[in-house]
Amino acid sequence: MPATTLDLSGQRNADNLLLDPWGSPVRYSVSRTDSNGDGTWDFVTAGEMRNVTMPALQPDLVICSTAAGSSGTACAGNNETLSSSAPAVLYSLGKDWSSFSSADQQENVGTTLGGGPSGTNYPVAGDVVFVSRGSSRLAGSEFDDLVTWLSPNSLYGRLVEAGHLP
Repeated sequence: MPATTLDLSGQRNADNLLLDPWGSPVRYSVSRTDSNGDGTWDFVTAGEMRNVTMPALQPDLVICSTAAGSSGTACAGNNETLSSSAPAVLYSLGKDWSSFSSADQQENVGTTLGGGPSGTNYPVAGDVVFVSRGSSRLAGSEFDDLVTWLSPNSLYGRLVEAGHLP
């Protein structure tokens, strides 16, 4: 989480990333859709959401209640789908952020990226699918990740109020 860019307060690491209560960076993902095909991500570039127009925006982040049966772009079915169109996801890998074993936790850390000035590597999501469910310590089913997301309507409503949309 780029704490300085977003003007967030809280403990930060050597790469200036906001830390969760367990000392791990808070992670985020933003939809990378390009609804008008101009080569610019709709939810990342200033003014692009207005250029695309709200009816044409198609955020693609997916939140499932389990990784079982999911693909890199969808949950196993409607019963497992918590959201199929989130523009942004914020998440913490929980207390066991450095050693996770369950499939649900692994879904939230599909790849590793090199860090900033410190050279630290950070596990991050490898696709558009995330898992959010209740905490569990059951062997093979461990889960303590904290996942939250924005609904399109919440984001658009706030941007309309701020005068950035339509």
